[in-house]
Amino acid sequence: MNFTSLVSPAEYREALRLKGRNRRRIIYAILFCDFAAWIYWAALAGEGKISKASAVMAQAIIFLIWPLIYILALEASGLFGYRRNRNIRREISFHVTPEGFSYTSSSGSAASSPWTSLNYWRESKNTFILVFPSNVFLIVSKSALSAEQQEELRTIFSGALPKR
Repeated sequence: MNFTSLVSPAEYREALRLKGRNRRRIIYAILFCDFAAWIYWAALAGEGKISKASAVMAQAIIFLIWPLIYILALEASGLFGYRRNRNIRREISFHVTPEGFSYTSSSGSAASSPWTSLNYWRESKNTFILVFPSNVFLIVSKSALSAEQQEELRTIFSGALPKR
């Protein structure tokens, strides 16, 4: 199967979100705990226990600020990472078989790899990502593929790699 892909800034940010999916779950769990702390603070304040309520509020503010800063930093790194990386903004030609894959960038870089050199793959609404053991990943944009080609890629990826 041969196709050419061009990654947009939105697809790049989506691939970064896919890659960091577990970290985001941790952040959302912390924010949920923060929500519980705010409810506990409101209950203490309602009972008139001001000293305990102020201690809980200080911790709740910390639990609120750091995850929000982290989420904003992830979004900013996606935007600036796409602008900084010239190779990702160029067309990439892929050749995918059940034995492995190869790609050639319009910037001149090329690589060929068997499926055993990858750890896993993930899929979102607009992209596939193929992740190497070094945490480097390759983005395949779905916008360049028809529905049949996307299904064929899913079949090849599922047969060769675990999906996480």
